[in-house]
Amino acid sequence: MDKNGIILLLFFASTLFAGLYFAAREDISDLRQQTQMLFQMLPENQQRRLVDDWETRMDMLDIGPQQNQ
Repeated sequence: MDKNGIILLLFFASTLFAGLYFAAREDISDLRQQTQMLFQMLPENQQRRLVDDWETRMDMLDIGPQQNQ
């Protein structure tokens, strides 16, 4: 393969990668919105329990929000 062929192949590969990236980003955004809507449909006590469970997991993994020291 000559130099121009490699450049053309890299161009097509990067274009394909960019297209897949932006499509996946849009899908993830849609899933976030749907999850938010489902969460809002839960009763308040279940919402509170889920948030408390999530915060407990984050504390156990020590990846929660960093506090200023």
